Amino acid sequence: MSNVPNYYILSFPKWRYETKTGARDRRRNGNALICDNSVLYAGQLIFTTPSPTRMIRFVNELRAHGCPIDLNDLEKRKINSMQAARSRQMSLHTVASIVAAFEENPTEFEQFCARLFRKMGFFVEVTPETNDGGYDLFMRRQGSMFIAECKCYKPETPIGRPMLQKLVGANAIKQADVMMFITTSRFSGAAVEYGRKFHMHLIDGEQLIAMMNRYMPPATQGAPMMNAPVGLMPADLAPYFPPDVKPEMY
Repeated sequence: MSNVPNYYILSFPKWRYETKTGARDRRRNGNALICDNSVLYAGQLIFTTPSPTRMIRFVNELRAHGCPIDLNDLEKRKINSMQAARSRQMSLHTVASIVAAFEENPTEFEQFCARLFRKMGFFVEVTPETNDGGYDLFMRRQGSMFIAECKCYKPETPIGRPMLQKLVGANAIKQADVMMFITTSRFSGAAVEYGRKFHMHLIDGEQLIAMMNRYMPPATQGAPMMNAPVGLMPADLAPYFPPDVKPEMY
């Protein structure tokens, strides 16, 4: 019986002619996506596909049926990132600790809020960093649609009415049932009055900590990761695609 491990290699598409950001250069004719095959080596068998998303679905399916396949570099990075996030989250017991962790990285604060609301039973999607539509989270629960804006500010920097107005403007297009504004800070009097007018749910730093203590108490925040491999999902591949190509479309 062979001791050679099963493993796979992902390849990602790129435009034949691309801009500095990796997007399609529309000034060039005959532009097209090009991509080497993603390859799975399993025993004496070799599987290939030009689609990295098909490959990760195939690998996940094989693993689910007991076929051992080594983690690739992207999976190892994902696991390391999740472990680092759990370790950091263990220390998040106060508004000050949340601000210290996320003030310089608002995207991670959005992910943190998304994890909290998932614990509360919401289906949650985090919008892209660019072209986010004016809100950070899109959520569903019990047939209702929610959008939320997340701001990690120090308590001495209150959220004013103009920020809430932007969310109302975004919802004029999205037409969600409920709008939420989540912050580590507090809301000005004018913001509270404006939020009440539009039935917006305002969650300040104190409320955020109370929600964490209920749904993500310290005893569970640092729970060890499962021993099973953490498979890649199409969303995990997004950073490796051109910015104008969605992984699920390839």
